[in-house]
Amino acid sequence: MNNNGNNNIPSSITDDKLLTEVTKNVCKIIKEKYICKIPDTWNFECGTKKILFKDIKSEMINEGISVSKAESYYGGNNTIETDAHIIYLIMVYDDKIIRKPIFMGEMKKQGTNDKRLMEGKKKQAIGNAGPDRVAKNFEISSDYCYLCDKDFFPYNVFLHGCDFKEGEITTTTKSKLQPFFGTLNKLNPYFDKDIFWARKGGSCFYQGENYTYEQLFNICYRCCEIGIKHYLSKL
Repeated sequence: MNNNGNNNIPSSITDDKLLTEVTKNVCKIIKEKYICKIPDTWNFECGTKKILFKDIKSEMINEGISVSKAESYYGGNNTIETDAHIIYLIMVYDDKIIRKPIFMGEMKKQGTNDKRLMEGKKKQAIGNAGPDRVAKNFEISSDYCYLCDKDFFPYNVFLHGCDFKEGEITTTTKSKLQPFFGTLNKLNPYFDKDIFWARKGGSCFYQGENYTYEQLFNICYRCCEIGIKHYLSKL
């Protein structure tokens, strides 16, 4: 797939800027390719980096949950901020705007033991900041996506750094991730279980090296394509 010629983005770029660049370009290319293949009332949007509680509340009310129950669900305060713009498929029906997320992305770099060893220092214990962040954001992301669609869950987490090198990543770290995602390092933009209180799905990738623009682009693009075909199949 043509990735818009951005292979030369420096590896030193921060995670959020790299994923932001990826989502902006993927949305642009997806729109160019699919705008003529979707209904006239559909479009694509590179949205904000946040899922706001009001968006979740709105979807809960659309599902028939009372306003008072929806407002008390999280205490009204919870939001998450992803590392990339959320890519949406926009649908307009009778002046009602419906936004379906087709890609969400987060990245977390973890581990300094490679640098410590080069400096002659002792290795530190491998931490759990990455898996802990996943646990924190997974619930809100899955609630929101489940309310938007009972099947499609385009939540993608990218973990990297020396703590995630093969042979270094710990059984404890994997055991913290597997209850959420199941098979790691595999694109799975669906819920594995159609049970509101026990959902599992989405995609979690990990590797020791920094992610390249091309790696992220290919996953993001493929996730969006699957999402578009998923919603077209419902027509």
